[in-house]
Amino acid sequence: MRYTVKYEEFAGAWAVIDTKSLGRVIGIHDNAADAEDAAWAEEERWYKCYPLSIGKLNPSLHHG
Repeated sequence: MRYTVKYEEFAGAWAVIDTKSLGRVIGIHDNAADAEDAAWAEEERWYKCYPLSIGKLNPSLHHG
């Protein structure tokens, strides 16, 4: 999973962290459940915005 949730003691809140972006915090939430929901939403959004290339889906279709 690209996004993870961690409790940040300094902020006193739950952070959603992008693990592929050097740990960039992309959201702060008051409780763990909201942070987990946000992490899953980001995960789904990321996969919808960056689909696999056609060659990765079916290597026989790759013309390169």
